[in-house]
Amino acid sequence: MEILAGVVKKTGMWVLMILVSVFAVVWSALTLAAVVIATPVYASAVLNLVDRIQEAASKRVGS
Repeated sequence: MEILAGVVKKTGMWVLMILVSVFAVVWSALTLAAVVIATPVYASAVLNLVDRIQEAASKRVGS
C-alpha cells in the first residue's frame, strides 16, 4: 500500500509538471500571437502620428 502511495505521489508530480509545461507552452504561444497581431496595429498608429506631425510642421513652415 505504501508503494502504491509512493507511485501515486510520483505520477502526480509528473502530471503536475506536464500540466505546468503545457500551460507554459500555451501561454508563450498566446503571447507570441498577441505580439504578432498587435505589432502592425501599433506600427500603423505610430506612422499615422508621424504623418500628422509632419503635416502640421509643413503647414506651419508654409504659412
